[in-house]
Amino acid sequence: MTVEEIRSYKQIRTPDYSLLANLVSKAKGPDRTMAQFAEVTGIGASTLSRLVNHNIKKPLALDVIIKIYECRADEEDTYLLDSLARANGFYPADYAQRVKDHESMAARRNAQLNREHQMKNALIAGVAAAGCGITVVDRPILRTKDLPAIYPSRLGDFILQLKENTTLGTTRNWSFITISRLVDEEECRYDAKFFARRFFQSCSDVLLLDAWKPEALKGYKISFAFVDKDILGEFWNAVSIAKVHTEMSLILIDPVSYRVLDEIWVPGDYNPMTNISVFRVPAPVEDDVYEETEDFYEEDPE
Repeated sequence: MTVEEIRSYKQIRTPDYSLLANLVSKAKGPDRTMAQFAEVTGIGASTLSRLVNHNIKKPLALDVIIKIYECRADEEDTYLLDSLARANGFYPADYAQRVKDHESMAARRNAQLNREHQMKNALIAGVAAAGCGITVVDRPILRTKDLPAIYPSRLGDFILQLKENTTLGTTRNWSFITISRLVDEEECRYDAKFFARRFFQSCSDVLLLDAWKPEALKGYKISFAFVDKDILGEFWNAVSIAKVHTEMSLILIDPVSYRVLDEIWVPGDYNPMTNISVFRVPAPVEDDVYEETEDFYEEDPE
């Protein structure tokens, strides 16, 4: 490790003050006083004393690290420079970038998990506020004796089991699949079509079950909830031609207020079991026309 190479290092960690103190003492060596070491390095004796006594509160400047290294007692110790830099929180630029990318990914994932939690709360609150009695909020496990093992047993992220006097007609189980991704958080590396395709693939087991054994889903309504309008639009382009046998809808939620903005029914040959949208969005009627528009679905004319 050379001085020129160390100049490209980046500060990404808080210093390990105990290790830094030990390394400064090692650089000083046993045969020099702190005052003598201060004189040869050009660093104040008081500064060096605070270093070895753990009395500093911020990282050292890179030039200070270099001066300590260049005046080290053991001139053959070429590893001391890198050790001092890392103890001070400096790391190679490529490693620093990987750490930054990882932390950025972790932050995005935490934000996504928070959105999932908020979306779930918004959906449950919306159903409850509409007067629909909820008996159970649970994981959507499908228990059907004659269902072959090749079919999925889990339908979505959570399920609402509704009371008999619900306004949702014969619907007794409302399963929700939440898609909490936002396109702009990926800094435009991926577009809405990419995420819609990926989520369509992840939901393909539900759609296959609807196609191959729709009777297993009798009494179910399945809703896909989004916070990104563009992903919803691309997902709609794919699912709208599926002609499903089970009542399904796409729900758009505001990612700031977490208010349900829209609900769109997926066309199919099922009889809609929902008389009205619990989110106060009109339910489909016979002969509805689903037209693709620039915004991927038609807005309420009001």
